[in-house]
Amino acid sequence: MAGGIALYGNFIPGVNAAGKDSTAVFDLQDHGGVFVMNPQTRGSSDLVRTVDNISMNIDTTDLPIGAYTVWWVIFNNPAGCSDGECGENDVLPPLVNPEAEVSVLWATGGIVGPDRSGHFSARLGVGKDAAPGQVLWGDGVTDPMDAEVHIIVRYHGPAKWDDAETLKSQMYSFQGFCTPASSFDIGTDENAFSCYEPQATMHLPSAGSMSP
Repeated sequence: MAGGIALYGNFIPGVNAAGKDSTAVFDLQDHGGVFVMNPQTRGSSDLVRTVDNISMNIDTTDLPIGAYTVWWVIFNNPAGCSDGECGENDVLPPLVNPEAEVSVLWATGGIVGPDRSGHFSARLGVGKDAAPGQVLWGDGVTDPMDAEVHIIVRYHGPAKWDDAETLKSQMYSFQGFCTPASSFDIGTDENAFSCYEPQATMHLPSAGSMSP
């Protein structure tokens, strides 16, 4: 995820509206593992905000066939992001920007079939205790209406249908059947896949709450 986070902050989002907004889903990285920021639109992402939660729905295309996780990257205080925008400088550990109040946590997972279309939906309540799965760091969403919300689609390779536990890990954990590549990694099968983030999107906070 570190490489993915390093680039997605440069996306140009769609028009934001109070309560609900829609943005495009973009290529974040090519399928050979080289990090790129491709403005090619692959699909759409809808985010609905209430005072109690956020919920998202992503419909996208041109994904590799296989297993996926999807991750919330939440900036609860976007005004505290560095350089006037939320992105790499605020997220990457060990120097996660405390002013931005960043949290990275599991949203959902799934399998992409031969049509190469991805359909992912998730909801997240307020606070770390509301997290439905793995929390890489942070306290979850604490300000649903004013947070800047980025969503990362992570590819875990061909689905391991012959191994139920591995298949589950491919959809529920950051390092599910992935080769070690970051400070979050744990010991994995030497034949594991080199996971990467092919697509991403971002939802800005409502007008007046954005970074200057």
